[in-house]
Amino acid sequence: MDVQFPITAVTVYPDSALIRREGTVRLSAGDVTVTLPGIIPDIDENTLRSCAIGEGVKILGAMVRHEYSAHAADTERKRLADEMEALTDDKRSVESDLAVRAEEAAFIESVKLFGKQQIPRDLATKIPAMNELSDVYRFISEKTKENRDAVLRAHKRIREIDHSITERGEMLDSISGGSGTTKRSIEIALSAKSAVDCTLAVSYLVSGASWEPIYDARADFAKSNVELTLYGIVRQTTGDAWDNVAMSLSTAKPSVGGSMPYVSPWALNVMEYEPPRAKKARSFGIVQKAAFADKESRMEEEEVMPMASMDAPPAPEEYSDAAEHGTAIVYTLMHPASVKSDGTDHKLPVTAQNLAAKYEYSSYPRSVSSAYLGSRVENAPNVQLLPGAVHIFLDGEFVGISQLSAVGPGEEFDIYLGIDDNVKVKREIIEKKVDRTLIAVIPSPVKKSAFTYKITVENYKSKDITVKLFEPLPISEDDRIKVKTSKAVPEATAKDWMDRKGVSLWEFTLAPKAKQEIVHSFTVEHPRELRVEGL
Repeated sequence: MDVQFPITAVTVYPDSALIRREGTVRLSAGDVTVTLPGIIPDIDENTLRSCAIGEGVKILGAMVRHEYSAHAADTERKRLADEMEALTDDKRSVESDLAVRAEEAAFIESVKLFGKQQIPRDLATKIPAMNELSDVYRFISEKTKENRDAVLRAHKRIREIDHSITERGEMLDSISGGSGTTKRSIEIALSAKSAVDCTLAVSYLVSGASWEPIYDARADFAKSNVELTLYGIVRQTTGDAWDNVAMSLSTAKPSVGGSMPYVSPWALNVMEYEPPRAKKARSFGIVQKAAFADKESRMEEEEVMPMASMDAPPAPEEYSDAAEHGTAIVYTLMHPASVKSDGTDHKLPVTAQNLAAKYEYSSYPRSVSSAYLGSRVENAPNVQLLPGAVHIFLDGEFVGISQLSAVGPGEEFDIYLGIDDNVKVKREIIEKKVDRTLIAVIPSPVKKSAFTYKITVENYKSKDITVKLFEPLPISEDDRIKVKTSKAVPEATAKDWMDRKGVSLWEFTLAPKAKQEIVHSFTVEHPRELRVEGL
């Protein structure tokens, strides 16, 4: 008996999907075989499960049947060839974008080189305005990060495309060689005591599907809140369109397995002689791998800014029901979803929550003359947030992309919102004096240099703001170098902040249109013949 059961539910994993088909069939008394023909994707047969609901109905077994059909093979070959061609075009497009990014990186490097050459020339004749240097530095920093992020995303997409092309190539080879099959069906053997209407369901695992979390963080400065929305980016190329199905997103990876690796002994042995040339080549490869890994990790790191706590947030808007299943988190979407089998991204809302935010500005003007806006928020008590990219919007304007680490239910965490140009920060040297006192006609053996810096912070926002300003004062790591600091005006809120020697923190509140000035001085003494780095 052939029946057509639609796909009614899908659980999407990071690297696969569990498909569920369900329908009702009229069974006659006795043994009967129900066949679901036209199964397109290659099923992991070990995951095939079936169940029947009907009085006196018993399942005797279930299996996947493979049949070779010349006409089906031609149709399948054409489908696979078309998909491979589309994937290849997609890859060329991404590679073209990479070429553009390479030109962009070369341009950024040329700007860096120009700066290294031009700024020392300017310093010989004049002191460039700090805002000019800050603008150049910010341009280079932002463009370099944007370029690197885009390159990483492009390489990831190319790996995904290559994997999909390889899968289809293997399927095409199996069809062309006659060893594979192109027509699949699921057969379920049943026994019924009497004629009855039976609800029958089957489920099976397929490859060619994936999902990943992504966030939108929309900060409203005037209302002191952040709307954080979690989306699932779902894509699939299983060959079956998922139309209006019940969908769940799971963090489990069925293809990885759950067994711990074999615990082997740790043995020490005598190192054999290795020719210097071979050792050098092997070491170079290790260094290259380590450098690449370190580069990736640095690109994902963010400066930690301490934030104050606040009241608990309101309950999140429920697009899904999140629950722990063993070691995995499963988000069951509240509304049916549709995903085409063309590999395109489908952005599905999972959960949204309005979080009360305590906004603070942090600035490190010795490095960048800008103020970075951050917020400390508390996650909802029933929501697990996964690591993922965060698209930041401040007062309706897109300001950049950040990263969110894993956040547990009820856990406090920081959302960083980038630079706010409405808070001006300026750091300038207002006095530099070098003592060149001579003893008779002989230069003094000790050189004494005095410096005075002024840092100005101005608030052009429409409400009071809290500012945390960090300024490192010089410290000596050599007994021959003596550093003396004068009392800052106003005094620092904290010295040696977070056990970072010499780092001072000023924390203050600024009203709209208000300005805060900080002046600090220090002197450095050292033997005249000693060259001091860092001044």
